[in-house]
Parts: sequence; C-alpha cells; structure tokens
Amino acid sequence: MFKTVKNRVWAFDAEWIPDPVAGRLLYDLPDEAPDLDVLKLTWREGGATDEDPTPYLKTVVCRIVSVAAVERLVSGGNTPSEIENGKMHLQKYLEEWDRLKAKI
Repeated sequence: MFKTVKNRVWAFDAEWIPDPVAGRLLYDLPDEAPDLDVLKLTWREGGATDEDPTPYLKTVVCRIVSVAAVERLVSGGNTPSEIENGKMHLQKYLEEWDRLKAKI
C-alpha cells in the first residue's frame, strides 16, 4: 500500500511478442522457415506444456511492439491534471508523427 504519492508520478508499460527472426537466429533455422513453425519451436524450447502451450519467453527472443507512459501531475491547486496533461502529450506526439510521415 502506498502511504504517499508525489506530485508527479510516471507509469510505464512495454509490450513484446515472440520474434520469428530471433528464433531463426537462435535455433539456426533457414530464412525460409515459416514464422509459425519458428514460434512453435521457440515456445517448445521455452518450456511449453499442454496446459501452457505459449509460455512466457525471455525478452531476448522477443520484439517490442508498444511502449506507453502515463503521467500524473498535481497542479498548484492540488488537483490532479492527468487528463489535460495526457491530451497535451498526445497532441505533441501526433504533431511529431505527422511531421515524420511527411518526410517519408
């Protein structure tokens, strides 16, 4: 249980999935090996059972597909401003995304 919460709090999360490319390299499989076959082998070598056919794999054989952060910021009036702060960060992200897309 938290006894206190600071005025600024960040929470992070990352999501990853098994990477067939890493599996091919790790198990010395040909580039033409189907992704599903590579993943099945990776899970089997990672300890798959009938009860858990897709066990948690070490991140070294995975690729990151998402990184997220949420900020809680208490303003001068001691009111959390997570929503407004989140909108500001989202707007900056979208502007940067549009800028990068224009370069492609």
